[in-house]
Amino acid sequence: MGFSLSFLSLWAGLGGRWQAFDLVAVLAILLGTAVQIKALADLLSVGSLVLANYNRSRKIFLIGLALGVAFAIFGDITGYDLHILGE
Repeated sequence: MGFSLSFLSLWAGLGGRWQAFDLVAVLAILLGTAVQIKALADLLSVGSLVLANYNRSRKIFLIGLALGVAFAIFGDITGYDLHILGE
């Protein structure tokens, strides 16, 4: 989750103009980070002491990680990454 938040912070601090297709990568990271935050909140609750709840929250976290990081990498490979212009 720290990586995803740092990544978003870096993007927010970059200058230049964004293209419409840049939103694909940003939305993937935002969605993944939101899922990771939800999983962290679940894992910090007392209910996570029940093994079934813990395992469910762990799976949710891994899904968020996959959404945020893997889709951003896939976007970079396919050309739908963050293209900042005007620098």
